[in-house]
Amino acid sequence: MFAPLLVALFGVSATAHAGLDPASAVARSGVQGIVGARLETRRLWPPALRRIVIDPGHGGSNEGALGIGEIHEKHLTLPIAMHLADRLRQEYPDVEVVLTRSSDLDLGLSERIEVANALDADLFISVHLNAAPNPNAVGFETYWVADLSPTISLEHGFLQGFLEILPDLPQRCAQRREAAERAREFAELVQSALSTRFDSTNRGVKRGNYTVLRRANVPAVVIELGFLTHSEEGLSVIEPNRQALYVDALLDAIEGFDEELAADRHQAIAMQ
Repeated sequence: MFAPLLVALFGVSATAHAGLDPASAVARSGVQGIVGARLETRRLWPPALRRIVIDPGHGGSNEGALGIGEIHEKHLTLPIAMHLADRLRQEYPDVEVVLTRSSDLDLGLSERIEVANALDADLFISVHLNAAPNPNAVGFETYWVADLSPTISLEHGFLQGFLEILPDLPQRCAQRREAAERAREFAELVQSALSTRFDSTNRGVKRGNYTVLRRANVPAVVIELGFLTHSEEGLSVIEPNRQALYVDALLDAIEGFDEELAADRHQAIAMQ
């Protein structure tokens, strides 16, 4: 069912539909030097991450926000996500990197997160750009799941009746709670990395009631990289250099998350 979705990389760029040069969607000048510098400092042991699913927001008939540059969100999220996947594959060759879509197609929200759930991914990253009626709204923000009430209810005994038909319910709830906590940790790393790279407003880590977060059994975040409706930011996000910096920031956050996972796993082994 998900075979068409498990396409890991580099189909036709949606920038062609926006009248942009796909080759310039993310600046490639200097990328090899950055990759080389990262690889020189890469730890000697294998990464803790096994699978990362990257979700380019919107697509197809769902064009997303329309910016002041008259470019829809979907024409920016796809090339950014594809080049993030490209860089990840270069720097983490042992990690499976999957895109929920690699072309300009319609894809339901449930289908997107089900790709990550089916793969038992270590991270699900949904890439978006923001919009607001207030033209002064500016900056970046990252969302993790809003509500863990099923887990809390189970702990208080309100769902005990379900245990007869779902005996593994406690384990499922514990898994989702752990995944949500990991998502929060990664969201904080994303915000820190973006604030280091950009002189813009850090709007913080927030709880979000989005389908891709509610239905996630794995660490999942929605990242709003900037506001298409802001007079300056809305134009700068189109620039290749800006998009390259977004990719760099997300790589910084992923590397930090990988280090945290590795440290936790080594500690768990040491305590056995």
